[in-house]
Amino acid sequence: MEDASNSHLEVDKLLANLFGDELPVSGALPASGLSELFKGRLKELGISERTALEILNIQSRTFKGLMHGTLQKVDFSVVALLASFLQLDRSAVFRALMEQAEKADPKQAEADAKRGFIVQNFDLVSLLKIGFIDSISDLDHIEARVKDYFGLASIFDYNKEEVKPAYSSGSRKPKNQLNRTFLIESAVKRIKRINNYYDFDREELKAFIPSIRKYTQDVEKGLYNVSRALFKLGITVHYHERLDSLNARGATFAVNDKPCIILVEHTQFYPSLWFALMHELYHVLYDWDTIRVNKYHVTTDSEESDLFRLNEQAANDFAGRYLLANDKLDRIKPFINDSQMVKDYARSLDIHPGIVYLFYCYQTTGSAYGKYSDFIPKSAEAIKALGSNPWQKRKPVREIAQYLKQQLYSNL
Repeated sequence: MEDASNSHLEVDKLLANLFGDELPVSGALPASGLSELFKGRLKELGISERTALEILNIQSRTFKGLMHGTLQKVDFSVVALLASFLQLDRSAVFRALMEQAEKADPKQAEADAKRGFIVQNFDLVSLLKIGFIDSISDLDHIEARVKDYFGLASIFDYNKEEVKPAYSSGSRKPKNQLNRTFLIESAVKRIKRINNYYDFDREELKAFIPSIRKYTQDVEKGLYNVSRALFKLGITVHYHERLDSLNARGATFAVNDKPCIILVEHTQFYPSLWFALMHELYHVLYDWDTIRVNKYHVTTDSEESDLFRLNEQAANDFAGRYLLANDKLDRIKPFINDSQMVKDYARSLDIHPGIVYLFYCYQTTGSAYGKYSDFIPKSAEAIKALGSNPWQKRKPVREIAQYLKQQLYSNL
């Protein structure tokens, strides 16, 4: 039986040291672990484990669960008390407890890690909306779907090497950035498998650009034929299915030190695809050195930060002037209700009349889109030839890329 006076001395000694300043700890704790550190602290203070737990108000069962990594729920106030008692940084103690729990139940620890990784890196609601996954709660299904689509050995390989996003690795990432990373990761993996073997030649691109306009007149095959021609110039053009909540119109990548352009169905209008293509070709012509260093650029309608900021207005002006400059649009505006005159005028400019109507609607307030939308082809007609692969088909990247190589880039 302990002497009462000695007990009071032990309590006073414990309280004097218990809530002192925490000592900063960097890296891993000593190999002896928390249990041995706790025993060493008891010896230093000259008290028993029972006395320490009574003063700390920690139940023996809770303490043993912590030390053995078998406690299902951890009270953070207990971690704080334990850290103060051991005079260690709280985060170091918490890491040690987590490591102990992982050793005690590695399967559960791995499942928890996967759950955290999936929630941190994917906008599950958006992926459910587009039909990429069937459930936002069945993590086994989500893991299997992601691994199969990207061809990953482990879910933790997602976004490991291909893409370095524009956000820091700290707090929760906005949904649009999660979807942006998903889009980029998907596109880069497809383009790498397509593996354009032609060399990029900027001068040849400049020589080819003046002839692109005439292809706009062929709704079904125009973009298809231009994509094939650009492929021979070392530029891979790829249509990519859109993702919910991501207002991307297109993107320019550096893959194997060659330009790659993806087009996204930002609107339902066919001319928008041509505008996006010319916008991205401007970046290839005038921002290629920057893109080569930074790996990719995504064009959106927002002011969201990217890895770098390119001159979006200059790219828009280039695309607009190339397809239909303002002075040329002004000439046809008075006759916009004469469909035959619009057709003849568009033919004289080597463009599809839908471009005239879309540009007119863009500059006109009110119900212009509703009035003239029948004269503007839908983008779906052109997308078919570009190898659109709806998310619901559940085809993996390797199959999509193989199909594109055969249907779009073969026999060149």
